[in-house]
Amino acid sequence: MRRIFLLLGLFLFLLGCDQAEIDNYFRWAPVSPDGDSLVVALERGYAGGIPDDSLNLLAGRLLAVAEKNGIRQLEARSRFWNARLLNKRRHRAEAVEELKKAIGLSDSAKYPYDQFRFRHLDIILSPRSIPETHHILKQIERFHSRRNDAVMLAHVYIDIANILHDIGNTDRALAYYMKADSLYGVLGMQEFHLKTSLNNASILHTLHRQDESEEIVLRLLDDATAKADFDYYNTVRFTASEILGSRSLLMAAYQELENRPEYLARGHRYEVALARFYLGDGDIDSARLFIGKALAGIDSAEGVIVRADMYRTAMEVYRGSGEADSVAKYAPLYISASDSVTRLRSANDVYAAENRSEIAKYEALVRSRRVTERLVWCVVIMGVAIIAMGVCMFLLRRFHRHRIEMARVQLDMERDRRQLVTSSLVMAEKDNVLQRILDDVGRLQKEGKIPADESRQIDQAIRMHVSNKADWENLATSFEKVHPSFVRQLKERFPRLSEGDIKLAVYIKVGMSTKQIARMLLLQPDSVKKNRHRLRDRLGLAPSESLEDLLRNLG
Repeated sequence: MRRIFLLLGLFLFLLGCDQAEIDNYFRWAPVSPDGDSLVVALERGYAGGIPDDSLNLLAGRLLAVAEKNGIRQLEARSRFWNARLLNKRRHRAEAVEELKKAIGLSDSAKYPYDQFRFRHLDIILSPRSIPETHHILKQIERFHSRRNDAVMLAHVYIDIANILHDIGNTDRALAYYMKADSLYGVLGMQEFHLKTSLNNASILHTLHRQDESEEIVLRLLDDATAKADFDYYNTVRFTASEILGSRSLLMAAYQELENRPEYLARGHRYEVALARFYLGDGDIDSARLFIGKALAGIDSAEGVIVRADMYRTAMEVYRGSGEADSVAKYAPLYISASDSVTRLRSANDVYAAENRSEIAKYEALVRSRRVTERLVWCVVIMGVAIIAMGVCMFLLRRFHRHRIEMARVQLDMERDRRQLVTSSLVMAEKDNVLQRILDDVGRLQKEGKIPADESRQIDQAIRMHVSNKADWENLATSFEKVHPSFVRQLKERFPRLSEGDIKLAVYIKVGMSTKQIARMLLLQPDSVKKNRHRLRDRLGLAPSESLEDLLRNLG
């Protein structure tokens, strides 16, 4: 019973998903024209990387439209977008709260796509174990795959790839990133396509697939859409500088940061990378300059790994410049940070291994279930096929028995018809013979060869065996067994027929020839033909119509 309700719920969900959509890519169902246009603008703007201030303004306008018109579903969508923007600014706790409000406000029955989008974001934001999140995303992947929802399927691929990348399953992560990138390319969603391509380039570089990674970054460096997004394009140049080993690209990216002071706080990564480039080129002064800038902003550096890289670079630069005091200062800091990094990586490796193991077990279980389901379906199909074959054989046997029975009935009817014709002919022949004897007796009496008394006795004895009305009735009874209701139908349809007409029709029905009928009726064949013409007239037959066909269809 529970499965029936689940299937019914899924059917209603899929039925709801067939609503009209307000956008070619995303499947938001229409609510109100003003709100719908804002939702589309938010989707496009978020994907296109427009400034957060503009996105916040759009989300605020969406909430205002919802409150003004009292439309709960629009309010739910505005909460959802507010949650996305809060998460983008790394205010995860507030984003989760907004998302809960969106889920509570949404009408999941009427707007299933909305509810699904909200739940999807909730899966990403809410604290869950990595295997649990992966399991849910795999279920979502199968769902979107069945619905052929390429946009959401690509998004899910990205989420799964991020998880696999985080736990060190780089090859499989790359496979998912590439599948998502392929879908974005087919859909023409250039913004998503570009960002996924950059991920692919970084992973390919990590996997030492240099030619492929270089091909991607060179394409991205020349892309007009990429150049229009400052944040993204600066990241492209930073990544390309690592892959191509280009100091000029890195310097260009850093100079862009200098021109935009609001972004300069995160420039320490660029400064450390530039220091390493100059150190490699033997330009110690430039290396000292950039590592000094990086160390000046070390308080804003995120994570022990970044700090360890700074200390190591500083130690190598100052060693190259012969500043022993500075080396002595940063060496213990590097050793301490390095130890922390080692412990962190060891813990992460253990955690990643555990997660990989859990995910592998889950996928093995899913594969096992699929194999079991296939086996069950095979057994069911085979069972149905066997039952169908049994039913077919049973019906075939019944059909053959029916045909045999019908053939037997036909044979019995044909035998009865022939017996009827034979009896009729024998009766007619007997009457003819007796009539000739009577004629001979009468002639002999006239000639005086037989006394009158003996002639009368012989005449009476013979006439007792000549067919009478009772004999005809017996014949009619036998005929009725072979052709039920023939005489009755003939009389009902053609009440003008005489008894002689009916007798003639009966003889024609049993298949007697004109000569045989003439012998039965003690008539000449020509007289029988005239009677046939009279019968046709009384039956109202046209010259082109067959008397035999009419009689054959009766009874």
